[in-house]
Parts: sequence; C-alpha cells; structure tokens
Amino acid sequence: MQSAIDTNKIETEKRFTINELILEHKTETFKQFVEKAIEVEGVIKEITFRNDKYTIILSEKNHNTLVLCEMQIDQNQKMTKLNVDEKIKIKGVLKGVLMDVIVLNCIILEK
Repeated sequence: MQSAIDTNKIETEKRFTINELILEHKTETFKQFVEKAIEVEGVIKEITFRNDKYTIILSEKNHNTLVLCEMQIDQNQKMTKLNVDEKIKIKGVLKGVLMDVIVLNCIILEK
C-alpha cells in the first residue's frame, strides 16, 4: 500500500521541462532524483480517472516516451478545470521509468 505523501509539504529537488525529463531519464544522473520531489512543465496529452484518482499524461512532440502523473486526491476539484493541449506545471514524487516516466502524489502548481 502506498503511503500518503503530501507533496505540498516537501521541497522540490529539481525542475524539468517535459523534454528535459524525457531526455534525462536515459542518463545515470536520473537515478538521483528517484523518490524525490520534482517539478515538470509540459502539455497535457490525456487526462484519465481510475480508482478515484486522476492521472495526467504529459507528452513531447519529438518523443514517444510519456510522463504519467498520478494526482493527489486533494487535486480532484482542480482537475475538472483542465483540458487536453493545455500547458501545465506539476510537482510530484519521481518513482522511475518503466516504458514511461512515472510521477506520483502530484499537485498542480500552475497552468
């Protein structure tokens, strides 16, 4: 079971654009940010709602890799105001990479 982390209360370790994060995930230095709070700015490709949680999928035109941002439940009201193709800045805990970059406990910083 995932512990309840309030991303509002933890300090950001690094800020990325979506492009920087996608390129960085292939490097050795990427590992130093796993389990740390990061901020990522990008364009919303898709918004999903499953198991009472929203996920924002960010993408970059020049890459096949996506960034999957699972949102904190306290962000649900803000989620209803978002649209695909909108630019957004999100903070969350970097978990790692499977096929895509995974960021959990995300909060919206600004759009």
